[in-house]
Amino acid sequence: MANAGTQLVKEFKNERLNTRGFIATHPEKELIIVSYRGTQPGSIRNYITDFVIYQDTYSPKPDTKVHHGFLNAWEQIQPQVTDDLIKLIQENPDFRIGFMGHSLGALATFSALDLIEKKPDLANNEKLFLATFGQPRIGDEKFAKYVDENIRAIRTIVRGDPVPRLPTSWPIPFIGSYKHFGEELYINNPDQDPSAFIECNAEDPNCSESVPLRQLSLKYHSGPYY
Repeated sequence: MANAGTQLVKEFKNERLNTRGFIATHPEKELIIVSYRGTQPGSIRNYITDFVIYQDTYSPKPDTKVHHGFLNAWEQIQPQVTDDLIKLIQENPDFRIGFMGHSLGALATFSALDLIEKKPDLANNEKLFLATFGQPRIGDEKFAKYVDENIRAIRTIVRGDPVPRLPTSWPIPFIGSYKHFGEELYINNPDQDPSAFIECNAEDPNCSESVPLRQLSLKYHSGPYY
């Protein structure tokens, strides 16, 4: 269901991996929206994507490593997204561009980077931003640095959500290590005030990383957000 004022431009999907999203505009707000759906409960294909955590080289930045499952899901859906998005930007040169997603919607990160790699003038451009919710880690420390150097990225995390703690930040044998990027908006008390948040740096030990493992629960992965 679309928000008021939003106009759908196109939907995109990959049936084999059960990934999907849409491109839309909000003319009144002069905004282009690229949104990716999160993991669907019960979708084995989504779970496979989430849990294939060995790392691949990210070819646009060969010294970085990223999550194989997420990268593969992005590469399968990319032909449906970036070229049409560039055309839309050319038709609406004054619009801001927002990439968004929940959980598996971390694909929004690769989508934003792909646009920047094809339109370098959008790197570090105030018109472009990335906003994700309950996002897992998707790359190593060098990849996180690459994202930070190119995109204004904001990740919202609810206290107790276990998914942003995965894959772990400590090195995994035969796989490697993962790090978050961007700014964290941490909703510290979702049961009483889901609209209040704390601004944190990535991997801040005093924010979502401070929650003991025994207090993590998937019930917080769906919010509440704001």
